[in-house]
Amino acid sequence: MILFVTGTGTDVGKTHVTRALLQRLHQQGVDAVGLKPIETGVGPEGPQDALALDLATGADYAHHPSFYRAVPALGPMAIASPPLPRLEALAEAIQTIAAQHTLTLVEGAGGPLVPLRALEDGGWECIVDLAVRLEAPVLLVVKDELGCLSHTLTAVESIRARGLELRHVVLNRIGEGDASSSTNEHDLRRLGLPLLDPQTEFDSLLRS
Repeated sequence: MILFVTGTGTDVGKTHVTRALLQRLHQQGVDAVGLKPIETGVGPEGPQDALALDLATGADYAHHPSFYRAVPALGPMAIASPPLPRLEALAEAIQTIAAQHTLTLVEGAGGPLVPLRALEDGGWECIVDLAVRLEAPVLLVVKDELGCLSHTLTAVESIRARGLELRHVVLNRIGEGDASSSTNEHDLRRLGLPLLDPQTEFDSLLRS
């Protein structure tokens, strides 16, 4: 199965959370791999997020020829070259890999509504539309800080508006947090969101 990992924005710890989940699953004998199909800000050392996911499980997908890598640290829509592949092509490559494993975690770029391309009808295609192509439930990573409730609900609405299942929310503490860190978990649970404890709740990751 495929689980799509997105966040409430950039630098909320998506790669850290995805890597940690992969390491724990791998230690328990689950055939799980992580993919980062779109990564920008790639220097001579290669796609660092994708390589970190490979390192967690010993996989070798960071340099997959169908995945998008660009040097500028910009959103994909702002980069003229190389051109971004169609989501259909990315989805096909991901599904081919996923068919070989029990669980595939697909990490998106930025938040769910990061625009990928403008459409002729005046709309736009976003990173979460890749999850739609994959028909994948979503794991949402939230940075544990002041403002995360609004950021979380905004992301949740954009995910559910596309008919996607919000499988899990992971509240990610970076550093010492702030005053809201003492109440954020309680408030997210009061809002009825499916918080995941990455330390223990592995079975739910494998629920189809």
